[in-house]
Order: sequence, then C-alpha cells, then structure tokens
Amino acid sequence: MKLRKIIIINVILSLIIPILFFILFHEVSLNLAINLEKNSSIQRYFFFMFLIVISIGINFYLLHIKIKKPAYDELLKDQYFRKGRLIFKLSHHNKKLLHHELKIGNRYICTGCFGVSIGLIFGEILGLFYIFNFNLVLYSFGITLISIGFIMNAISFLKYIKPIFGLIRLLNNACLPAGIWLIIIGIDIYFKSILAIYYCLVIIPFLIFQRIYLAKLDHREELENL
Repeated sequence: MKLRKIIIINVILSLIIPILFFILFHEVSLNLAINLEKNSSIQRYFFFMFLIVISIGINFYLLHIKIKKPAYDELLKDQYFRKGRLIFKLSHHNKKLLHHELKIGNRYICTGCFGVSIGLIFGEILGLFYIFNFNLVLYSFGITLISIGFIMNAISFLKYIKPIFGLIRLLNNACLPAGIWLIIIGIDIYFKSILAIYYCLVIIPFLIFQRIYLAKLDHREELENL
C-alpha cells in the first residue's frame, strides 16, 4: 500500500511539474528585457540535431541492436530476431513479468522497449520535418503541439493507475517519448529563443528519470504481490 502511494505521488509530479515549468518560462520570456531571439536559431537548430542523434542512439540501446554479419550455422534464441546484419532483442522479462510483453505468434516482445522505440521514431521523423521547416511554423501550431504533448504525457502514466497489457500497453508506452517530442517542438515554436533549449534541458531529464523510477517501483510492487 505504501509503494502504491509513492507511485501515485510520482505520477502526479510527472504531470504537474512540466506544466508549472512551462508557466514559469512563459513569465520569464515576458519579463526579460533582452531580445531572446537574437542569434538563437543556430543553437536551436544544432540542439535539435543533437536530440535526434541521441534519440536514435536510445533506440539502439532499447532494442539491444547489434550489427553482425550473418553466419551460416548461427542459431538465434527465441528472444532475438535478425534482419539482415541487424540483430534485435525482443524479450528480456522473467516469467513472473511476462505479462508486460506482447505475444506475436510464438514470440514475445517487450512492450516497454518497443513502445518507447515506436514513440522515439515518431518523434525523430517529426523532428526532421521541423528542422526542414525551421522558424516557418506558426506560433499557434506550437500551442497545439504543447497541449497534445502534455495530454500524451498524462496518458502514458495510465498503466500505473490501471493495469493494461498487450497492444494497449505497447501504445501506452509509446505515448511518453512521442509526447516529449511534441512538447520539445511545440516549445521551440512557442518561444523561438534560447529559452526553448533551457526548458528541454530541465524537463527531458526529469521525465526520463521519473519514468525509469516509476517502472522500477511498478515492477517491485508486482513482484511483491505475486
């Protein structure tokens, strides 16, 4: 019961803090006397490129992707999948937490790793599209993306309130990285200044840490209840 309360408190913090920081940064942008837009485009552009590279690297880490030339007599275990020179790790949970995975045919895939990966790929595509249209997107569209991003962030914590499994759990896990990307792009469109980078440097680590911490608490609670 105590662990459940800690999870709920962390879920609430994960929803409230990004919004409070957005309000704070909005007030800062209104009250600063200097023009924050000057000479910030280059920094923001390369920051987006950096985020895309990091996002791709996280995908390789999540899916445990290895690049290896196929061997004629090589046999892979069921939890691995090969596509050309790429080897993916599909499953990694023990039998007690196998319900956290999605069964496809005779294989299981981790809904956490693959869900987050799907969300990241969505964000990377959207980020690249934004880079090719940098500073051309309307201010009002930024507000829309921020709002959708906050909603997706809230939806991503549904699994900590109500048990969900299978395909729904996979899509639920995709909501957080997709939502973060929407917030990042929306914030940049909204501020069009160096404040967008500062906001991301505060909120992204916080949301990632919260998700990792909540996942550990959730796993611990389930194992204790078995």
